[in-house]
Amino acid sequence: MVCWAVVAGAVRGSLENRAWLAVPAAAIIATVLFGVYHFAHSAPFNAPGMVAFLSVIGLVTSAVFFLTEDLYATIAFHNALGTLGVVRALDSAGSLAAFETVQWPLIATALAGFCVLVAVDVILVRPRGFEPRTR
Repeated sequence: MVCWAVVAGAVRGSLENRAWLAVPAAAIIATVLFGVYHFAHSAPFNAPGMVAFLSVIGLVTSAVFFLTEDLYATIAFHNALGTLGVVRALDSAGSLAAFETVQWPLIATALAGFCVLVAVDVILVRPRGFEPRTR
């Protein structure tokens, strides 16, 4: 959300007078920040090779964001890829068994975060007229 909605949106908005540059610059900056962010993660996601791979995933996520102009679709896409990647990493590390039971605090945190996102969108963003751009 920070990489695409905030940073990429701000970069795109600041380059509106150069439409040919706005989306590519916003996508590249968001992608680089997305990759760099993963250095803060635990292994194996903080290794340079993994960060490079995740930057490619970030570029694809940028494409989803700018093609759909839908933050919810971008979040769903990112979470689907993220879940798949984490499950594969846990499986290859032999740690998947720790998640055979439902992790209720994780579910509650995800639901609370989603509810806050929807509330901010419905109460603050949409009433002020921040609608997706027309193509």
